Amino acid sequence: MKRKLILPLLLCFGILITFAYKADDDPFSALIKKLEAYIEKYPQEKVHLHLDKPFYAIGDDIWFKAYVVNAQTGKPSTISNALYVELISEKDSVKKQIKLPVISGFTWGDFKLPDSFTEGNYRIRAYTQWMKNAGTEFFFDKTIKIGNSWANNVYTNTSYAFSKQNTAEKVDANIRFTDKKGVPYAQSDVSYEVQLNFRSLAKGKAVTNDQGEVNISFLNTQPSLYKSGKIIATLTLPDKKKMIKEIPVKATSNAIDVQFFPESGNLVESLPNKIGIKAVNASGLGEDVKGSIIDNDGQEVTQFSTQHLGIGSFILNPQPGKTYAAKVKYKNGSESTINLPRVLPSGYIITVNSNTENVVAKVLLSPDLIGNGELKLVAQNNGNVYFISKAASQKQIITTSIPKKDLPSGIIQLTLFSARNTPVAERLVFVNNVKDKITTKVSTAKESYARKEKVNVNLQADFAEKPAQASFSIAVTNTTSVKPDEENESNIFTTLLLTSDLIGYIEKPNYYFLHDDQKTQQDLDNLMITQGWRRILWKNIINNAGPNIRYEPEKSLKISGVVTSYGGKPLPNSKVSLFSSSGGLFAIDTLSDAQGRFNFDNLIFNDSTKFIVQARTAKNKKSVDIVLDVVSGQIVTKNKNTKRHRGEC
Repeated sequence: MKRKLILPLLLCFGILITFAYKADDDPFSALIKKLEAYIEKYPQEKVHLHLDKPFYAIGDDIWFKAYVVNAQTGKPSTISNALYVELISEKDSVKKQIKLPVISGFTWGDFKLPDSFTEGNYRIRAYTQWMKNAGTEFFFDKTIKIGNSWANNVYTNTSYAFSKQNTAEKVDANIRFTDKKGVPYAQSDVSYEVQLNFRSLAKGKAVTNDQGEVNISFLNTQPSLYKSGKIIATLTLPDKKKMIKEIPVKATSNAIDVQFFPESGNLVESLPNKIGIKAVNASGLGEDVKGSIIDNDGQEVTQFSTQHLGIGSFILNPQPGKTYAAKVKYKNGSESTINLPRVLPSGYIITVNSNTENVVAKVLLSPDLIGNGELKLVAQNNGNVYFISKAASQKQIITTSIPKKDLPSGIIQLTLFSARNTPVAERLVFVNNVKDKITTKVSTAKESYARKEKVNVNLQADFAEKPAQASFSIAVTNTTSVKPDEENESNIFTTLLLTSDLIGYIEKPNYYFLHDDQKTQQDLDNLMITQGWRRILWKNIINNAGPNIRYEPEKSLKISGVVTSYGGKPLPNSKVSLFSSSGGLFAIDTLSDAQGRFNFDNLIFNDSTKFIVQARTAKNKKSVDIVLDVVSGQIVTKNKNTKRHRGEC
C-alpha cells in the first residue's frame, strides 16, 4: 500500500528591513513612516487549514490543523485567540460552524459528516473576527468533494456540446452510466431534472442505449442570469434499485472571455510595453488562445499566444496616434476582435526581469517626464519595506537590481513614486526564496509494513542549516484510493504566499511551487501581471484612510449574555451557572451585574464541547430568560472556487 506524506511547513521570515538610502525627515521618509504606523495599527492575519485528505465520503471525519499567521511578520499570530471554521453547502448555506481556541497561532478540530449529508461540493472557510474587517477575499476558502463512495455502484461520464438558438444557449449532454468495472448499464430507465442556479429548467425520461448512454438537451433562456448548475439523474438498476447521480453543468456555452493587462497599469506610447493576456472559458478555467495585434490601419504589429492555463504575455511598442486591437483565434477555428486599452501619451512603466540572484527592475519614462525631479522605487511585502532606491529622472531608462537574498518569499509590490511622492506605476513580482523556508526530511525504519503494524516516523527539520523547532502536521493517505492531484493541491505555501494575497480564482496554484525552472518562473510572473491585486493601497496611506473597523480581535473565548424576567426586565445579582459533561466535566458560577449581564471569559475547551447555561434570580427563582450574546454572522459569499471542483464519480 502506497502512502503519501503531506507536510505543510510553518514559514519563518527573519529578514531585517534594509533601505538603500539614509533616512531623514523629508516628505518621502514621512510617507514611509506613515506606512509603518498604518501596518502597526491595522495588522493583517492569514489562515491556512491543513486537511487530512483532498476529498471525503459521507460518514468520514474532516480532520484539520489551523495555522493563524501574522501577515507582516510571517510568524504565528498573537492578534486573535479564536478561529471560526465553517462547512458550507453548494447553496452557500452554513451547515456547520465551530469556534476554536487559538493558542500561539495554532488550533485543530474536525467536522463529522453524518449520514444525513448529501453528495456534493462543499466549502471549508476559516477566519478570525479581526480578518472580517479586510473582507472575505482573504479568508481561507477551499472547496472539497464529499461523496458516498461506499454505496456508489454507478459512475457517470458526461460530454457537452454547445450551440445558440436565437438568444438562448442550447446544451446537448451525453451521459454514460457504468459500474465500477466500466460495464455499461444498457437499456435502463433514467429520469432526470436539469437545474441552473438551483432553478428547475427541464424534466424528462429516457432509456440508455447499449453503451449505457442517454442524450439530454435543454435551453438556457437567460444566460445573463444562469451560468452553471447540475443534472439530477435517477438510474433504475437491474434489481429495480434506484440510484441518484448529480452531474455538474459547468457552463451552458463555449464562450471565452479574453482580457489584456498592461504591465504597470497603463500603455504608454513610444515605450516597449509588456502586456499580459488572460483567456477564461465559461467554466471559469483558463483556455489557451493565440492571435495577432493590429493597428488602426489594419497592419499586423506582432503576434501572441498564451503559455499556461490561458495566461501569457507579449511586447508592444505603441506609436503616437495609433490605436490597437487583438484578433484572437480560438481552438474551434472562430475569431474575434478585442480593443486593447487606450494608449497614454505620457507615463511611466516598471518592467521586471529576474535572474537567479536578483530582481532587475527597469523604470521607463516617456520623453516629456525626463528631468521632472527625483523618482523613488519601493519594494514591500505585506507592509514591510525591504528596499528603496532613489534616482534622478535624467535618463529615459533607470535600472535597479534588488538582491533576492534580501527579499522574503511571496508577492513583492514594486511602487514608483514621482517627485511629488505620488504613486505613478506599480508592478507585482513573485520571489521564491529557498533560504527563508524550513527544510524537512521524513524517514521510516522500513519501506513496507504489514496491516495494522505500528509505523514510527522520524521528522528532521532544519532552518539556515541548523535544527529548527516548529509546529508541524502530517497526513498519511493511501494513494491507491486517494489519488493526489499535485498541481491542484493547496498547501501552506500556496495559501500564505499566493492565494491569500490575490483576489479571484487561482487555477492549479501548486503548479507554481512544484518546479523552479525558467518556464514556471515565467508563468508565475504572467500570473502576477494578469491577476495581481494589492493588499496595501498607497492612496489609503497618503490620505490616512484606514479600513472600517467593525470587529475587534477576540483575545479569549467567552460566553456572555443577560438575565431578564419573562417581561424583559434585567435581573441583577442572579446566579448564573455554566457547565458541561461533554469533553470532560466542567462547571463554573458567576453573578449578573446591575444590568443583568454576565460573562464567562478566558475559557479553553475543545470544538466538540457543548455547554448549558442556567440562571436563578437573587431569590433563587427559576422564572428567568437568558439571552446569550451572539457574534454577528459572516455573510456567505459566492464560491470563487466553484469551477475547480466539479468532478463526476
